[in-house]
This record gives sequence, structure tokens and C-alpha cells, in this order.
Amino acid sequence: MIFNKNENGIKEVKRYLTFVYSGIEFRKLEYYIEFALRDVIPYISKEVYNLALNHYQSENYKEDSDATLDVLVRKIQASLAFFGYKRFVPSNDLTHSEKGRQIFVSDDEKPAFEWMIDSDNKNLLNISYESLESLMEFLEDNKDDDDIVDVWTSTEAYKATKELIVQDATTFNTVFPIDRSRRLYVTLVPFIREVQNDYIRPCFSKESWDILMEQFLDDDLSDVNKEVVRLARIPLVLYSISLSISRLNISLFPEGVFNNYVTGQINSKSTAYKTARIDLQKNLFQDANSKMKKLHEFLRKNRESEIFEENTVVPIADITKKYIRL
Repeated sequence: MIFNKNENGIKEVKRYLTFVYSGIEFRKLEYYIEFALRDVIPYISKEVYNLALNHYQSENYKEDSDATLDVLVRKIQASLAFFGYKRFVPSNDLTHSEKGRQIFVSDDEKPAFEWMIDSDNKNLLNISYESLESLMEFLEDNKDDDDIVDVWTSTEAYKATKELIVQDATTFNTVFPIDRSRRLYVTLVPFIREVQNDYIRPCFSKESWDILMEQFLDDDLSDVNKEVVRLARIPLVLYSISLSISRLNISLFPEGVFNNYVTGQINSKSTAYKTARIDLQKNLFQDANSKMKKLHEFLRKNRESEIFEENTVVPIADITKKYIRL
């Protein structure tokens, strides 16, 4: 574990959880921190975690140093501390006895009201996500650093986005606002890949798609293909969000992401009821269909550039339906 070096576990935890009571024992938290690895590793990979862990356990680690690997250790510790404490605190609020779950009340201390606990839980979740965002931002900003480059850029988590025409959260955010959340973007990558393969790719012949992607990956797009990529990104993002709404927990999305899209129905994540989600999904899909038609029209007008073949156009289907009639 990337904590408790020299038996200083609780001191390390309190570096990030400054509000935690100093008398708490690290052994009460360590299993929850281990569980938190399941929240963090999918976004950074086991390889990056092991790189940081090996450095932490070595004599080279300095807890107050600005060296890349030292900062990486602290970024990972922060995420694990917040995600672990978020899991720990609900049960710690109660006393578990032979009579069941109880609360301890004294003349000096009173239990918090339910709305206070709900608010604190929400804040802990937001801070946990923010700490993960900070960790991912650090990896991206330092991807060329000699201490990280060979590990981070070779991981599946990093390579998974390189053949997508929406390669990062910033690009995604230009079409649909997700607060530039790298965490959410990584969560959406499977949907982006599915839509690119099932909806965007069939608009091209194999040869023309290969040419497009070669230019894209080399950052050498022709003027026509620059416009193709711009037009293709819009339905790609909208279809991906539409799919994700039906398959993901709404709490994974940043606060207020959907506020401007279904006015009066989804004012926050907590009020995203099933009917509202279905309406939102359909609205986004219809918008994506409209943008997809614009892509088709542009490709038809530019057939002479050999980026498009008429017989490759696929019917625009509604993925919210169980079947379609062609």
C-alpha cells in the first residue's frame, strides 16, 4: 500500500483529510483505502500505480519534494485518502452492537441532521472526483517527463484514446460541456469508440478512412478533412452522451451537466428520474441525427476528393428503440 511508511499512516492521511480527528487509528482506514484502489486504478492503470508505489517504498521518496515521482505519489495518496474515507465514514457514524446500529449522544455532542450528512457526503464525493481530476491532469501535463513517459504513454488507459477523433476531454467539451472532466471522458471512451465504429466509420470506404486517420494521427489534415473531422465530432459526442445516459449512473456526471438540456425536468443529478433521462436521451439523439445529416451532406458534396462513397451511407437509426425498420 502506498501509505503507512515508517508507521506514519494516519499522519499521511491527515495531510489530505485535514478535518479528520487526530485520534483515529490508521488500521481502521487502511482496508477502505485498499477498496479505493478500485476507484482510482482504472483511470491511471496498475502500471502507473506500481511505478509510484515502488518509488514510495524506496529510499528516494521525499514527501515534500517537487520531483515528478514524489508529486505523483502524493497525488495518488490524495485520491485514495478521499475515496477511502468516503467509504469509511458512513459506517463510522454509527455504533454496531448486539442491539444493532445505534448512535452515541452526549450532553456535549449531538448527531448531525440528515441534511448535513447528505451535504457532507456530496462534498466528499465531489472532492474525491476533484482529487482524481488533479491526478489525471498531472499525468497528462507530465506525459513527456523522463520519469513517467515510458510507463504512462504505454498503458492501455492512455493508448485507448489515440485512435479516436475525440481524443481528450477538452475536445469533447467543445461539443458538449462536461467541465473538461478527464475522469468522465475516460468513462465515456467505450461509448465514443462504439459510436465511431458503428456510426462514423461506415460513412467512409476503408481506403478513405485510413487516409483520414493517417492524416489525423500525423496532425496533417487536409482542409477538406479538417472540416470532415469537425463535422464528425459533433454527432459522435452527442450519440456517445445519449448512449451513456442509458447505461451509466447519473452520479458519475459532474454537477449541473444536464441543467441546460431538459429545463424543468433535470435540475440536478438527484432529480434525474427515469422519464426525464429517457427524454434527455431522445433529445440528444435527435440532435445527433441532425448533425449526422450535415456530415452526410458535406461528404456527398466532396465525393471528388475520394473521402466518401455514396453506397457507404447507413440509415440513421434510433438507438433508443429496440428495433428499426429499414
